[in-house]
Amino acid sequence: MGKIRVKQIDENIVEDKKPQKTTKGKVFKKEKKPTHPTSTHGRSARYKSVKKGIIDEAVAVEDAVEKVKKSATAKFVESIELHINVEKIGLRVKVKLPHPLISKKKILYITSDVTKAKKSAVKTDSVELVIKGEEAISEIKSVASAPDVDQIWADPGVMPKLSQIAKIIGPVGLMPNPKHGTLINPDDVAKKLKSLTEGNITLSTESKAAVIHSVIGKANMTSVQLTANVDAVLHAFLPKAINTAYITSTMGPSIQLKLN
Repeated sequence: MGKIRVKQIDENIVEDKKPQKTTKGKVFKKEKKPTHPTSTHGRSARYKSVKKGIIDEAVAVEDAVEKVKKSATAKFVESIELHINVEKIGLRVKVKLPHPLISKKKILYITSDVTKAKKSAVKTDSVELVIKGEEAISEIKSVASAPDVDQIWADPGVMPKLSQIAKIIGPVGLMPNPKHGTLINPDDVAKKLKSLTEGNITLSTESKAAVIHSVIGKANMTSVQLTANVDAVLHAFLPKAINTAYITSTMGPSIQLKLN
């Protein structure tokens, strides 16, 4: 056998660094990652001015309401909102607001007994109720578009047939559902309409997050009215169910509420 020759490597040889990518003599440098913006980055001067008067700590409901009302300085009447972080997904409660925020709603009720539904229905200033038979399903299917309404109600008898338009009305949140209180017997239409005018609202978490959002008033309501509505929502949950709660106006900063 011949001798094995061992190739010696000069220790002075330094490994070449990988050359930077070039194109036609141009050298590309790594771009610096942008820093995270501050909480007021890109905000309007009005928002920044209002934000200066907000302290970053939890405050009592009455004080928070006063601050939120003062921060609602937009050119329109801002809504007052609650954002609540709860312990788990799937929480759902019904709340009766002492001072209801009633806005005009248009509702389509699909029923197999139009005559009975019309006898049961009562006129209200806050609801425009359109009662239709099963032909409404065919109409929606033919145009392949959801109707211009805030809600769709249905009596349980037509529920199986709504599967024909589920892909049309489901994605826009109009599919009748017993959990949402939108499956109603023809005899119960009047009762349901009455509950809407009494300030009854249903609050539930997002489908993938333990967060609840609710509009509880308008900035032109009194502090006493808004405070009562906030208390009604907070008290609807068991004290241990809420982790944190914030109040804000449509265009204003949020304020953390002190939970008793």
